[in-house]
Amino acid sequence: MRLDHYIETLKQEMLSTAEIGGEAMADTAEKLLASLESSTRLALLEALSAAAAEITSELAPTTVEVKLQGRDPEFIVDVAPPVPIVDEGYPQESHPYASASAKASADPEADAEEADDLVRTTLRLPESLKRRIDEAASREGVSVNSWLTHAALSSLERPPASDQAYKKGSQRYVGWA
Repeated sequence: MRLDHYIETLKQEMLSTAEIGGEAMADTAEKLLASLESSTRLALLEALSAAAAEITSELAPTTVEVKLQGRDPEFIVDVAPPVPIVDEGYPQESHPYASASAKASADPEADAEEADDLVRTTLRLPESLKRRIDEAASREGVSVNSWLTHAALSSLERPPASDQAYKKGSQRYVGWA
């Protein structure tokens, strides 16, 4: 990415503004701008580096880095490949945490409907709940992502609580009216 164009545009805007004060102010502005070029370039690089860090935090494990090539920045994007779900003892398609697209069926139309693209989402959890999820995933020998995916699918596949209208439990009835 070439910064020269952006720096030159900034210089022209500053000179145009200085011309309002007359020729003497325009001459002074031109002298000041020559010494500010390196500071401007550094400020732009810092802004680009901060943006790359913010983008990286949103796209983890993909990373975005800013490297200098001469006097201009270059973006390096390292896209992490998706990790397949494979645990010992389970063929991938029958693993309890395998995604719907990893499971094969005899119906090709059903497969086409189930083959969703993966999406990334951010989930904010209390620290205590995060620890419990980490422990549960570790006990089952799967990643936290796999464990959460399975938990979400299990929850969605259960009948809604309203379908279990009246249950008798020790001396009380649970349900809705």
